[in-house]
Amino acid sequence: MGRWQPSSGAVSPDSLTHVLAESPNLTPEEIATALSELDSGEEPRYIDRWERPRSGTLFFRFSMEPSGRKIVVKSGSSWSAQDASRLFDAQAALARAVSNPVIENAGSLDPIDWMARPPSLVMADVGGTDVVSILRDPGRPEWESMTSWMRAAGAMLAGFHEASPTPADFDAGEVLTLARRMRIQDGVTRRVLEEAVWTERFASVYGDFGPGNLIGILGGPVYLIDPPVGPPVGPVHRDLGNFAFELRRQLAGHGHTRSDPVPGRFDPLHQAVIAGYAERAGAPFGQGDLALVALYEMRRAVGMARKRLASRPVEAVWFVRLALARRREILRSGGQPE
Repeated sequence: MGRWQPSSGAVSPDSLTHVLAESPNLTPEEIATALSELDSGEEPRYIDRWERPRSGTLFFRFSMEPSGRKIVVKSGSSWSAQDASRLFDAQAALARAVSNPVIENAGSLDPIDWMARPPSLVMADVGGTDVVSILRDPGRPEWESMTSWMRAAGAMLAGFHEASPTPADFDAGEVLTLARRMRIQDGVTRRVLEEAVWTERFASVYGDFGPGNLIGILGGPVYLIDPPVGPPVGPVHRDLGNFAFELRRQLAGHGHTRSDPVPGRFDPLHQAVIAGYAERAGAPFGQGDLALVALYEMRRAVGMARKRLASRPVEAVWFVRLALARRREILRSGGQPE
């Protein structure tokens, strides 16, 4: 499907990037006008819209008539046409990475197209619910699939890492520097590295990877969304530590908005993520690998404690305790008394 621009008069010739940045009032009519220019023989019928206030991302859902297939148009408040193009490429690459070979209980979300005006990404609407919302409500029926979804999430992350260029040798410099910042002695860190199996795993990292990147379908698969554009290279443990942090804080009720804790669920779900990753990657995790995951989870906890200290000091204490617990875990793995 080719790239395209709306015909003159369909949308103002002024940059819609400017329109989006100055006003949240990008309308369904504007999106529908742009979609109608697709050479598909179908007309879009608007269904609904939602947004992510923290990122300024808008989502519009349409039904394409007469086929009835549903699509979602995603547009950022400051996107350019180049941003939309790069996001299309990133999502397409992710879809290839997680579908070859096929991962059980995982879905592949191929993008349909990208648009220059308004700068946006067009995707199939798979339905479902973001996994964060499901994690916060243990009474939801989707919980029956949660362990298998977590295993699939670990496997999909491994597929993403496998698809990126990886240097031949692991650079322990980042790990040593981070451990020093966390007040962990070099001797402990080196012993941890000696016990790690995956020290050669150095890949493009997802970044802020967590349950918020997953959409679950009741009675169906889980989808991985929002891949990074131009991701940095780092130890694969960084993504796994980020996921552990995000999973733990959601279950503890300390997400971006507070919720009731869901106790007793973290360990089996985290173990499923690690198992799914190891199975796809072809080797088990060593004790040192788990300590490195804990190190990156500790990093996130320390950062969040500092962020919350002034505005939500009681919550900051929870993150401090989390960081200290991960530090004790790392010291035990490195053979140092706590």
